[in-house]
Amino acid sequence: MSIDKITEVAVSLYAIAHSQITHIIDFIDKICKKDFEEHIEFGKAKRNKIGLEFMFFFLHITHRMAIRMLKEETAWELKEEQKKIFMNHTMSSLIEDLEYKRKEFEIALELMLNERQLEYTKYKEFPMKDEGLKDTLLWEFGKHISEAAGYPMNIRLIMGACEEAFTFIDAINWKEWFNKFKK
Repeated sequence: MSIDKITEVAVSLYAIAHSQITHIIDFIDKICKKDFEEHIEFGKAKRNKIGLEFMFFFLHITHRMAIRMLKEETAWELKEEQKKIFMNHTMSSLIEDLEYKRKEFEIALELMLNERQLEYTKYKEFPMKDEGLKDTLLWEFGKHISEAAGYPMNIRLIMGACEEAFTFIDAINWKEWFNKFKK
């Protein structure tokens, strides 16, 4: 598979996900404003935490979809390319805001990403018919979002994050994106 084609798809899918970060953060912030009188609008640090959690989730779900629809080698190449794009973009976006040295932050970020990816592999993506969301990838994502928002295990935040993530995943035409590898 051409690295140019892999990079093209990886960059495009990353851009789609990145374009949704502000929407998701604002949606979670809106729930918090409704539910918690003492809630103060999210500052940059919380917005960054929620954004990172969303991107960790997106990178994981993209790889799951790629494994189903592409040759295994191509799926892994896409995963590595997306990880590289994520690391470069995140490093350039956040490093100015942090006191850490660049290399220390890069190592910490990669560890966080790898930890979340490993954790997410334990869960099925969606519930089966007549099952709840608990113990699914969406549920775990929601738990991480509620934690990042500062309201751990808040059911409205978890459900809101699940709903937004599902809507986002459903809106992407995965087949169309992955068919680009066949051209």
